[in-house]
Order: sequence, then structure tokens, then C-alpha cells
Amino acid sequence: MPRRLATVVALVGVLTALLPVISGVPARATDGSLGVEAFVAGEAAVEPGPEVPVGDETLLTLEVSNTGSDTLYALYLWVDGVGAVTCPERRLRPGDTVVCETSIVAEAGEQRFGVEASAWPDGPGGEVATTTVVYRGVEVADDAYTNVALGRPARHASSQQWRIGTDAGLAVDGDRDGDIDAGSVAITYRVSEAWWEVDLGVPTDIDHVVLWNRTDCCSDRLERVHVFVSEDPFPARDIDGISSEPGVTDVFLDRTLGRKTVVPVGATGRYVRVQLDYLDAVLALAEVEVMAAAATAPAPPPPAPGIALSVTADGLPTAAPGPTLDPGAPVSFTYRVENTGPMTMWAPFVWHDGVGAATCPARRIDPGAAVECTAEGTVPPGAAAARATAQAWASDGTEAEASVTVNLVGGDGDQGPSLAMTVLAAGADTATAPGPAVSSGPLAYEYRVTNTGGTNLWALTIWHDGVGAPACDDRSLAPGDSTVCTATAPVPPGRSARDVTAWSWDDDGTRASAAATVHLSAPVAGVAELALVATVDDDDAEASPGPVVAAGDVPAFAFDVANTGTEVLYGLWISAGPYGAVSCPEQTIRPGETVTCTAGAPASPGTYGTSVRAVGYTGGGDEVDAIDRLHWFVPEAGGASIELEYLIDGLDGETPWGPRLREADVATFTFIVTNTGDRPLTDVAVSDERHGDIDCPRTELAPGATLVCSTDEVLRLQRTVTWATVTATSDLGEPVEDSERLYFHVKPFGREDELLLEVSVDGRDADEAPGP
Repeated sequence: MPRRLATVVALVGVLTALLPVISGVPARATDGSLGVEAFVAGEAAVEPGPEVPVGDETLLTLEVSNTGSDTLYALYLWVDGVGAVTCPERRLRPGDTVVCETSIVAEAGEQRFGVEASAWPDGPGGEVATTTVVYRGVEVADDAYTNVALGRPARHASSQQWRIGTDAGLAVDGDRDGDIDAGSVAITYRVSEAWWEVDLGVPTDIDHVVLWNRTDCCSDRLERVHVFVSEDPFPARDIDGISSEPGVTDVFLDRTLGRKTVVPVGATGRYVRVQLDYLDAVLALAEVEVMAAAATAPAPPPPAPGIALSVTADGLPTAAPGPTLDPGAPVSFTYRVENTGPMTMWAPFVWHDGVGAATCPARRIDPGAAVECTAEGTVPPGAAAARATAQAWASDGTEAEASVTVNLVGGDGDQGPSLAMTVLAAGADTATAPGPAVSSGPLAYEYRVTNTGGTNLWALTIWHDGVGAPACDDRSLAPGDSTVCTATAPVPPGRSARDVTAWSWDDDGTRASAAATVHLSAPVAGVAELALVATVDDDDAEASPGPVVAAGDVPAFAFDVANTGTEVLYGLWISAGPYGAVSCPEQTIRPGETVTCTAGAPASPGTYGTSVRAVGYTGGGDEVDAIDRLHWFVPEAGGASIELEYLIDGLDGETPWGPRLREADVATFTFIVTNTGDRPLTDVAVSDERHGDIDCPRTELAPGATLVCSTDEVLRLQRTVTWATVTATSDLGEPVEDSERLYFHVKPFGREDELLLEVSVDGRDADEAPGP
């Protein structure tokens, strides 16, 4: 070989050896002394791959082995779709195996992704080993457990105001889709320690909770998660306050959660809360499944009906202090009764103290719908407040009720001197029950009082029940001025509600006043508890329609109050709704004792219902209460009688032409039957000329009770009148009957076409989000 050629060959060999060092990239060894094996859920992740439940957070185990004769260093492990995986040991002696672990969330169908391990010996060069992870995601139905949270009432800290579909109930709707655009993700507003909770209705043995995360974005927000379980409602919103409550189970997950996380619980509870343990938090949950053993899971109670009431006077809101109107002038009241529950409500009835019964144009309120009832009254002189109460009934006779205070000011616009007051305890507002959670030790109160009138006020005085008179630096207030008074006192045990009143006087000696209730929640030192049973003429009155009372009689209301706790209670009194305060023969009630308080009121025809509250106080001034319902029914006259209301789609059609409906729509014909007499009725039967006999949920009616029957029909073009009849038999064998006529007509277009609303922005249609 020529010398020059030999020299070139030698140089090429040197450069080839030095190339890995010069480039900074180690050459891969060819002896295969580094190996890696993958396991999913403990099974080898090779063809065809283990089966893993879809959505489960599953363990991925990687075993890296050194099968060569040199020690390897700086072990590095990369998993496609996961990233770098930290191993407990980065040095591998000959024959060593290191086990590295991470987690994956199983996706549906066959899944494949790569794994690469690399390590280096003392000298140049490096070892690389790869493998492919294979598994199959399968949907697995677990018949051993039942999701007892499905469809139950839920609530959360607040809703995002800029997106649609963030109601708390979306996390218990059965839809696990984590994409916000699918409309099934419950999202809170950005708050501290954001929370979400569900009421299971009854105490339940909970095995585990399954959390499903949002998937379209922001899934990393679901981190540092507490899952709380309690048999009692959570009295506080902050994590420390909840954790300190007796009987609360707390499972804390100090990590970022995946798409699906199974949280072992093993506790009994009715309320389940999910809460984030960090500030400025947004909680997003696609679904929360509370799992109980199928064999032991109780049947959840049926969702309760509910209504809400709001009142306006001449179109003006009546929240305190109320609108200012001319005294003695007529005033029109509008009562908006909204169905806030999950079932259709019937026969709405509104009673306004001092005004009377309102007229309601519709007798049916579908879920989410509302009816506006009206009444006429007269503006009283000065400031006045009266109670308005709405009632409605579900098809099975279950009653829902809502009450508000209607405020009016009869005057020329000058309401005279007035005050406003808020009370803080340890810097927290106390206006809403159960109030802030406070610990033992002296508690600092602040009373912030403002002159909201137009005159100077003097000699400000405040009295706080159980605390006394706070100290005020300034006792005179010019219009618009505020002052802060302070006091300290021991923390009352348990949940308490104490009244605070402030007074001041203007130059003419006219008094202004303001009142507040201070709610607190503190550790309970003993058991202070009351029980209450209300009766009418010695009959239990808890369930609607209650005992029957003859018109003109004075029913005897009796309230049996029992001390079921371990502490003596003092100052016992009863609040009986529109009948005011009821005095009791004994104001002190010892453990195990029962005190009976009585009242009465003249009975006029109608159906009545109200809440009754018994209140007593511990030796430390803490308030203890118990609540029961009081119902009774006064028939129009003695004997057996029955009344029928015949409706189509909830509309009355007693006069021609009646309601207009659309061709081919499915209309609901409804028959509301009420026992208006004082005798029980049996063999209740309803029929009409169009459909014959109508199926009803029952055939018995107690006095005052209501029965709702219905049937559906596909409408055709017509103008018609039809009759319905109800018959029944009293317990004395007396037959009773009532009939009602129904007019309606069907057109190619329905009622909704009578009014059309279109909204545009700069001339462009604005129906669809996000709009122009």
C-alpha cells in the first residue's frame, strides 16, 4: 500500500473514533446491554395488550435493566405523551434493574406509544433501549356500585358569568364529557378555595367518589383537592372551618388529577363536597359520581318541589324600605310565583296579609316557568311591612311554599330619619346563617352604622343581645356619615343567632332604628336541642291539608315543645307565622321536659299553612330552635262537596273561544280535583267527552286535599267545546259531583306566533353565540 494512502486511511480511522466526542452526541453501543420492559396495571404491555377501564388513572411501570459488564450512569427515561419519568436510581451496576413508575389515563380502543431509556458508561459511547407500550381501553360497567349522586341537588361557589352551561347540576347529570362546549361541565367563578357539593338526600354508606376532569383545557386546575363527606350540612365555606367540624371525613389529594380519579372514602354521609386548597381557584368538574354498594344504596328520596316568590307594588320592588307612594292611594301588587323544582306545580295560591288573596291567571306552573298573580290594595300611611305567602301543589299533593316581606312607605318621599347597620365578627360579615366560623376566646365585634336619612342624628345607642352595649367613639351622625362601634365578648358555643338593634334621634325627637341578626358558628360544648310538634284541635297538622275546621269555629293550636338536649333552656317562645308570637306557660324547659303553648284564631273558608318556630336560649345566651309545619282546612260549608278545574296546557277555557293552540302539537288536558267539603271522599272518578275515563293517581281525597289527573292528545284543526265531570262518594255514602266546560280552538299557528321578537346588533342577527 502506498504510504500516502495508508496515512489517509489512518486519519479516517482517527476521525471516526473522535466524531462522537467532537459532535457531543454519544454513539449508540451495539452490544444491547441496556433493556426496558413496560407494564400497564401490572400486566406486560405487549401485543395484544392488557385491558384497562377507560378513564381510569392507571399505573405505568417501566423496568430498566443493565445486562452488560460495565456500570451505566445518568439513566434517562422518556415516555411519549407523558414526558420525562424520574427513576429512584440513575446508576445501574451490571445485572441491576431499576423500577420507574408514572401514571396514564386510559383512552378507548387500542393504544400505542413509545418509551426510550438511555444511560452512559465511564468511557465514550452510550446505551439506548426502546420499547412500545400497548394496551386496550375498554368501557367497564361496575354493577357492584350505584351512583347515588345522579340527578341530586347540587350547588357551588358561583358560576362563570361569561360562559353558558356552568350550573352546579351539570356535574351530576350523568354526562362525563369534559369539553366545555358540550355543555356538561360545572365551572365556578375565580374564587378562593372554590367548592362544589351535592346533597344525597339521606345518609348513605359511600364506598368511593369518582371525579371526572375538564378535558378541553385547564385540566391542571384540578389539583390539591379535598373531598369532604358529612351527615350534616357544611356550616362553613373555608377548608379550615370544615375540617374542624366533628363528623366530617376529609380525603386530601395533594397532586394534579387526571381525567378520571377514584377517591376511596369509606364513610357515611349525606353531603359530599369537592374543594380546591389554593387561592384564586377555578373548579371545573365534568361529573362527580358518589358510589355506594348497589346492595346497600338507599333509594334516593324524590326531588322536592319548590317555588320562589317576588312582589312588586305598582311595578316597583318591595324590598326594605320599599317604594314611597301616596298614602291612601290605590296600589296594584304583582306576585311572581316561579317553579324552582323539578316537577309541575298546580293551583297556585297567594295570600297577602292585610290585602287578601291574589288572582292567578294560570293554574299550572311547569318547572322553570312562572305565573304572575295580582291583587289591589291601598297604600298605608308611613312605613309598613306585611307578609305575602305563595303555595302550590305537585300532582301527588306535596305542597311547596314561599314567603316574602312586602315593604311600602306611604308619604311624600321624605322617610324621616333612618339608619343602616352591618355587624362584623373577627372581620367577617355575620348577616347570613350559619355565619363565620369562630374559635374560642374573646371575640371582637364591629358595628358599622350609617345615617341614611336627611337629618342630623344624635345619641346613637346599640344593644347586642348576650353582649350588651358596644362603645361608640362618635354618637352623632350627619346625613351620610358613618361610625364604627366596638365590643368584645366570649364566643357563644354552637350555631347562634343574636339580635342587634341601633337607635338614634333627630332634632325633633323622632327616633330612627336599624336591626341586624348576628350569626356565628363555633365549637359545641354541650347538646342544646329542641323538638316541636304542632297540632290543630289535637290532630297533627304537619302534612297538608291538615285537620278540618268548621267555618266560624276557633281552632285550638297547640305547640308541644320538648327539650331533647342535655342543657337547660330559658326564655321559651313560639313564632307562628301570621299569628305572631305565642306565649308559653313556662319559659324554662329542662332536659326531657315538654311545654305546651296554645293559641287560636277565627276560621274562615280556605286552605291554610305556615311554619311554626320554637325558640329557647342556653345559659350563655345561645339561641336554639325547632321548626314544624301547621296546616288546617276550612270548608265552604258542612257536608260533602267536590270541585273540578278543567284546563288545556294549564290554561283556563271557560269562555268562548278559549285558548288557541297549534295543529299537530301534543296538548295536555288537566283535571284539578279538590275536596271542598268536610267529609273524606272515595271512588273519585274523572271523565270528559273527548277521552272518556281519565286515569288518576289515586281515588281517595281527604277534606281540603287536591288531586291532579291528566291525559295527552295530538291536536287537529278544530274549534270545540267539551265537558268534564268528576264524581265521588263520601264516607257516609253521599254521592257528589262537579262539571266544568272547556273551550279551545286549534290553528296552523299557535299562541307563540302572536308576538315575535328579533334582536340585532348593527343590523346583524344576534341569535347565535358569540354574536356579531
